Amino acid sequence: MRRGVRLSLCVLAMVAPMVARAQSPEQTLEQGIQAYRELEMESAGWLLRQALASDQLDASQRIAALTYLGAAELYRDRRDSALSAYAQLIRQEPYHELDPLVFGPDVQAIFEEARRRTPVVEVAATRTSFAPGANGLPVRLRVNTPHVVVVTAEAVNGTVLDTLFRERVRDRATAHWDASGPPGVRPPVGGFVLGIASLDGRGRVSRRVTLPVHVTRSPESPLAVPDPPTLLPETQPAGPAYTRLGFGIAAAAAAYLITPAFTDSKAPQIALTAAFAAAGLIGFWEVRPGKPLPKNVVANEVAREAWEARVGRVQQENRHRADGGTVTIEVGRVGGS
Repeated sequence: MRRGVRLSLCVLAMVAPMVARAQSPEQTLEQGIQAYRELEMESAGWLLRQALASDQLDASQRIAALTYLGAAELYRDRRDSALSAYAQLIRQEPYHELDPLVFGPDVQAIFEEARRRTPVVEVAATRTSFAPGANGLPVRLRVNTPHVVVVTAEAVNGTVLDTLFRERVRDRATAHWDASGPPGVRPPVGGFVLGIASLDGRGRVSRRVTLPVHVTRSPESPLAVPDPPTLLPETQPAGPAYTRLGFGIAAAAAAYLITPAFTDSKAPQIALTAAFAAAGLIGFWEVRPGKPLPKNVVANEVAREAWEARVGRVQQENRHRADGGTVTIEVGRVGGS
């Protein structure tokens, strides 16, 4: 019996290459799948590898070949080869599921083990514009199996500028980059790279992809500094005082000249003249030039503080505008493996 099996394998080893050369990769794939269904695992594994060695299979055909190859290797007691085949499949199709009607629980189990060992994160981002201080560019993440994902912002030479995200993702998550740069440094413009790494159970990078981005900032005109407030006089001006004094002197002079027309007595003349003169002097003293005006001083202080606050806000806004107004981030194609 053993001699017959060995003889069959020898014949297969000699004949199969000639058969494979005589047919297309698609035909080889179909024969490999048929051999698997007939439980001829040795033949299935060889034929499927021959099909995969060609670059003529499309994506769906390669996935089919890897699916059956992993199962065939498992049934040949080549566990590591089965895991390797399924790891290749998962890198091509991270969310692929095996048909439970075709592949039994033992194959499903090895496939899920390969998925756990091959963490993959799918990255999606599109061009966005935002004002300084906003969340920034949303980078949407989707994982094929729960694992830690690290997202970093990097210069084109690989220098890490900032770590944007480091969390264990179970299904989906979103990282943001506002392109603000380190504190105290002028916000960056130009080309950068977002690095997205999947960490395995030991914290080592299992897979890393990159997302090229380009940052531009639209200039904005600075705001005008508000004019200083119109202040009230803080000391009494000279005009009102001299006006009152002038009226008092004029009234005193009129009383001195007109009173004799009504009486021969000097007393009324002297009394009225003195009264009007005194009234002018008192009025002058009440609003004498240079007299402090406390209410105006307080009102001016309030007005100055409000103006200084407005100036501070404008200056702060102008600093933001000097660093650029609207931030626009263009997004390239995801690279890496």
